[in-house]
Amino acid sequence: MMSTESLLLDSTQYLASLRDGREVYIYGERVADVTTHPSFRNSCRSIARLYDALHDPKYKDVLTTVDSLGHRTHKFFKPSTSAQELFEAREALITWARLPILSSMRLSTTVRVTGMRNIPRNASSSIMC
Repeated sequence: MMSTESLLLDSTQYLASLRDGREVYIYGERVADVTTHPSFRNSCRSIARLYDALHDPKYKDVLTTVDSLGHRTHKFFKPSTSAQELFEAREALITWARLPILSSMRLSTTVRVTGMRNIPRNASSSIMC
């Protein structure tokens, strides 16, 4: 059976995955490599550090879990089957968003990366996205 660790990307693998020939344009100019272009490289590096946090012993147990197939994944991406798992998935997102590596990124970028949304405490049946 494959090791659960091998399924989680690290920063090097994540950055390499972005060099796949995708077409990205900024101000009408095609970007050859988003990982080195001045408009994107810092965001790419910050997100890459999030991938490294998944392997960091300090955060690994808070951020990741093993799914029913034996694959290690971020807690948010494993379907929750109990209130405790749902709580842990929320805590994983909060922990990820509070990592010091995100301090230089705009909040809106953090929201897109982690899937977090601003839900007011008094929200009833409607959820703001």
